[in-house]
Amino acid sequence: MAPSYSGVWNISTQYQYRTGWPTDLALEPGIALIAGGYDNGAGDRTNKVETFVIETTANATDFGDLSATRYLLAGLGSYTRGVIGGGTENYSSGVSTMEYFTFASAGNATDFGDRTVSFHSLGGGGNATRGMFLGGQTGNTLTTVVDYITIASVGNATDFGDIKSGRTIKDMGCAGSTTRLIIAGGRTGSTTFSNAIEYFTIANTGNSTDFGDLSAARGGCGGVSSSTRFCSLGGYESDEVNTIEYVTIASTGDATDFGDMSSARVTTQHTVSNKIRGVVAGGTTALDTASGAVNIIEYITIASTGNTTDFGDLSATVLGSGSCSSKHGGLA
Repeated sequence: MAPSYSGVWNISTQYQYRTGWPTDLALEPGIALIAGGYDNGAGDRTNKVETFVIETTANATDFGDLSATRYLLAGLGSYTRGVIGGGTENYSSGVSTMEYFTFASAGNATDFGDRTVSFHSLGGGGNATRGMFLGGQTGNTLTTVVDYITIASVGNATDFGDIKSGRTIKDMGCAGSTTRLIIAGGRTGSTTFSNAIEYFTIANTGNSTDFGDLSAARGGCGGVSSSTRFCSLGGYESDEVNTIEYVTIASTGDATDFGDMSSARVTTQHTVSNKIRGVVAGGTTALDTASGAVNIIEYITIASTGNTTDFGDLSATVLGSGSCSSKHGGLA
């Protein structure tokens, strides 16, 4: 039975024993989902979805399943809902599938709708209202296509615009603020990479705008953000790198050194944040090679600079997972 304090409760006690009071979702824990991928231990694609709370340090636990085994996916999230899109079941062709999870309730995926295109190795991001899926590959074809969804409403995606004209791309880092989505690096071919940083204004459909450059042409990098700072983590240049760089989202300019990850690896779409921490979970130490998959989870404090700190482990060594969280720089 709740204490009455002689019939008078203070505010903290009223909040603790509240029923029917509205909850400020911005104050709730940041729930991360790591979905699908290629499980090197099992030797095949997986539909498993794992979760952890970003504010803690601990190993990931089971959340539920995707409707099918897929990898090379992308994810995005609002405060309440995480959406996983694209990917491939056989690598030769992508899928248009989008599925969603409710962060507050562990369980399996629910159908959301379809993208305008069927690609894997895409990017994903957005704000509390609008989610965007960007670029990708099917067969030997890379694309500039960007489409968007309204996260609160199930349905098919709508065309948004294109990544900078002529730059077909996959395996880029994506994250941003409530107003801008940043994309950094990526592959422009099987063995060619980009150093470009570009941005979209999320509220306005249209093509990307030049922002600046990474310190080197790099594909397979992950992206995390606070409301003010974007960080690119890891990736592949002529070899895997452990490089972390950052930019200030509201401005434009080239990336600045932040620190290093504990090991060099490709981290595309294996990254989540809660505005304060950026977390990278899984990835691979060998580009396009499952034997390099890892189960490492580690984090940075986005507002400072420095190297990653150990967080815990995933239950399996995976690459090509999609990721999303209920707290990130795109949520006010």
